Amino acid sequence: MRPAGKARPAKKDLIFASGRERSYCYQLLNGTRRNPSRDMLLAIALGLHFTCDETQTMLRIAGLSPLYPRIRRDAVILQQLAAGKSLYECNDRLAACGEVMIG
Repeated sequence: MRPAGKARPAKKDLIFASGRERSYCYQLLNGTRRNPSRDMLLAIALGLHFTCDETQTMLRIAGLSPLYPRIRRDAVILQQLAAGKSLYECNDRLAACGEVMIG
């Protein structure tokens, strides 16, 4: 999933980028907690500036529904991913569109 030449992020960087609780993230990363929510994975994808394809692949591997452009919230998230926006910028845009923020 990681593009060639792109280094694997440190755990602390991933946790910071996701904007999620540190202990929850460590449990996910260490395998003691399973089945992250769709929003958790979207937060990680936005925090690490994943592409749309990388995000869709991650959701599919996790057994979660992909982002679907006909669903307004998903369309906003796809736009933000394509523009390389952060989780916070995406949440601002979701709020401006009257959609539920990631989190």
